[in-house]
Amino acid sequence: MENTRNLIEQYGQYLLQIKGYSKDTVLAYQRDLKQFLDFLNEKKMLIEEVDEEWFQFYLAKLHAQHQSKRSINRKIISLRGFYTYYIKVNHLSIENPLLTLSLLKTDKPLPKDLFLEQVQSLLVMSEKKYEIGLRNQCIVLLLFQSGMRVSELTSLNQEDVDLEEQVIRVIGKGNKERRVYFKESAKKYLMEYLTYAYPQLTLKNPTEQAFFVNQNGHRLTSRMIQILLQQRANMAPKPFKVSPHMLRHTFATHLLNQNADLKMVQELLGHESLSTTQIYTHVTQKRLKEVYESNHPLAKKLKEKKDSLKV
Repeated sequence: MENTRNLIEQYGQYLLQIKGYSKDTVLAYQRDLKQFLDFLNEKKMLIEEVDEEWFQFYLAKLHAQHQSKRSINRKIISLRGFYTYYIKVNHLSIENPLLTLSLLKTDKPLPKDLFLEQVQSLLVMSEKKYEIGLRNQCIVLLLFQSGMRVSELTSLNQEDVDLEEQVIRVIGKGNKERRVYFKESAKKYLMEYLTYAYPQLTLKNPTEQAFFVNQNGHRLTSRMIQILLQQRANMAPKPFKVSPHMLRHTFATHLLNQNADLKMVQELLGHESLSTTQIYTHVTQKRLKEVYESNHPLAKKLKEKKDSLKV
């Protein structure tokens, strides 16, 4: 059991320090590895004894647990990476049993974005403590105005934010550095947050360097930000589900709707490939069609006629 814990911890450190993966990704990969190692232990199998045919038995178990194709694919990718790491550090002469294993075919869903009214609802300060409300206001504004990943936001230190130039230094996936920007409206809240709220929140931990902290003065986690966003969404006139990633999607969609250059949006989002950014063009086209069908008289009549023919 101790060896398993050490192996999972060592692999996590490798992903974090050598591969430059985000903390959230590392935790997900470590969970995948623990689940797999527990399965091997249950079957009294060694890591080195697994081949592609035997790994199919593990996949069959995941299917039986009704895990989604996307979840299973992530496990294949994470465990394929683990075997590459394990074979290398232990100087083994075996082949990676997952090297030629194909991923399951899935329909790639379009990213979900928010309507402007929903973003405005998230900007209504409903918290009882002013310093918490001020901090949350800054978080919503930065996610919407900069397009940062939530893991990038939680990793920010005070030195990364330049209020005067309204620019933020971000360390993204693969430890790649980029610059993102925010508007004057966010700057006003950020200045007040640092002047008033931050000293209040870090009373118990005055040496903290994290930009966004909890009530005990420690760095906020991605999960905490998910919760505070959902709490604001629940207070809206029409409550809705929200995630930090939806604000990132909304940022990209709004830029493209304003005819922003696709390469520029790619740079701001920190995408490795332009094809990843291009998916947002499909989102804007889909939203345009929805607006057209809900507002154009002829389109509405045709849709109603089509719906009436459905059994």
